Amino acid sequence: MERLKPIIRPLWQILLDDPANLTCDECFAMMEYYAELLATTGDGLLPWVQSRLIHCPMCQYEQLLSQGYSSG
Repeated sequence: MERLKPIIRPLWQILLDDPANLTCDECFAMMEYYAELLATTGDGLLPWVQSRLIHCPMCQYEQLLSQGYSSG
């Protein structure tokens, strides 16, 4: 049985990286951090968080799928 690889990069490295370079696990860790931050500070950071997430290729693809677009 194959074991899952843990996220070994510290959160600060994930936050500094280009979202297009993140794995899905790293992206979810980043989103969890942002959710906690937004919950404690209000929605003033929301535009910045959205600008980070829009650069993730998988997030863009998932957003297109949720809007009813398909490649075929």
